[in-house]
Amino acid sequence: MLRYKNISVSAQFAMAFGNQKRLPVFYNPSGAPTPEQNAPRILNDRWKQPGDELHTNVPAVPPGNPRRIELTMPTPNLFIATPYQLYNQSDYMVADADFIRCRQIAVNYEFTQALLKKVHIKRLSTSLSMTNPFLLTFDDAWRGYDPETNGWPARRTASLSFNMTF
Repeated sequence: MLRYKNISVSAQFAMAFGNQKRLPVFYNPSGAPTPEQNAPRILNDRWKQPGDELHTNVPAVPPGNPRRIELTMPTPNLFIATPYQLYNQSDYMVADADFIRCRQIAVNYEFTQALLKKVHIKRLSTSLSMTNPFLLTFDDAWRGYDPETNGWPARRTASLSFNMTF
């Protein structure tokens, strides 16, 4: 906590370094995201025409039913997968999960006694508090996703409070 005259600031941080995680998948087994899923912006960078593979590793979404493109894998047990399942399990979908998150930050102001005596109040303070105001990730592959929650954004909240004693 830092204090200067009548103002105090406190913050709480969480961080993780040295680990890797799988990125949230955006292709389902049949290819494109289903109607109930949000389509991520990275699909704008997908393969669209011949030559695109030179500058992107995001697969195309073919028309029709891509489920018909199933591959039998040379494994001891029979394993059939679509190219999208293979992409979701590939090294492209692993990223460094290093992050720093500000879990909470609060600013408090304590009103002066000289001002409060005039209005017959013993103590008055106000606080502004924010939960999960920001997250810093160090690998661009996360593209706005959250490595701590595996994709779901942490809820951000703000509150303003007053504390008064008569």
